[in-house]
Amino acid sequence: MTTASVVPAGPSPGAAGAPGKAKISGLAIASLVAGIFGLCTAGLGGIAGLILGVTALKRIGRSGGALRGRALAIVGLIVSTCTLLLWVLAAAIGGVWWQGYERDYYVPQARRALSEVESALNRYQDDIGHPPTAEEGGLRALIRQPTLKDQPPESKWKGPYLNRGPGGPSRPASQEVEVPLDPWGHRLNYKPLPSSPGTPYRLWSSGPDGISGTPDDISLDSSEKGPAAEVKGFQ
Repeated sequence: MTTASVVPAGPSPGAAGAPGKAKISGLAIASLVAGIFGLCTAGLGGIAGLILGVTALKRIGRSGGALRGRALAIVGLIVSTCTLLLWVLAAAIGGVWWQGYERDYYVPQARRALSEVESALNRYQDDIGHPPTAEEGGLRALIRQPTLKDQPPESKWKGPYLNRGPGGPSRPASQEVEVPLDPWGHRLNYKPLPSSPGTPYRLWSSGPDGISGTPDDISLDSSEKGPAAEVKGFQ
């Protein structure tokens, strides 16, 4: 009696998981594309590329050979990482450049503005006998005539002592500024100091952040005269 040998059936040509039929992961392709577009999207595409690349590698690993494109996903990760690093470097360089520009352009303007207002305050003091008080309107008294009480007859307001924005072009009377501004568009700060004979007032700019009392404040001591006076705070 002849025994027929049984030959195990192999996988059919179209069976799932056959090496020749594995598909390229769409997430791997998207990771590379997103990384490239990150160059013109401020690095946002790079972030998306990293997420897509990691997800693609995980799915390819769990697919059991049904998905391919591991190398493509890795390239997408590399491109996305380089894109992010380039934008971080560009932001750092831009920040350093802006600080230098601000120091070289805006700070000298603030120095001129403070010196100009100081000169106006000194002329006011020569005519009235004291710097503007809070009751007289502070720096507004340099532009609009205040109500002066208990002043000697020889005291006379001869303003406006400041009829233009410091460091800027002259303005018609109808467009006079109420309070002088610094180059950043913030009001200059003024505080009378009647109890300090050598320094009758304090005059300063809040600097780039517009917040008084922070390290970037720019102050001009009223006891130091002229444009050569030292500007303290923002160097």
